[in-house]
Amino acid sequence: MFSLFIALTWIIIIGALISGIRALPRIAREEQFRQQKEKEYLASIEKWKEWDMEHYQTFVKLNPFNRKNYYGLMPENRPKDIP
Repeated sequence: MFSLFIALTWIIIIGALISGIRALPRIAREEQFRQQKEKEYLASIEKWKEWDMEHYQTFVKLNPFNRKNYYGLMPENRPKDIP
């Protein structure tokens, strides 16, 4: 009876190892997909920042006396690299 328990335990362990090994390629694909999506997301944030800065500078050129209304923030909270 005890040897049957040991045999079943080994079968469960070996089955878990096999299923884990079979899942490794899927996990690797999911990780690559996640990393690609993260890169795209970060690139879109940088692109948006560039566009927003250009838009703000155009706004300031058109109406330099009303710059505080663009961001709706106090001057100390605005981006530091804008005069």
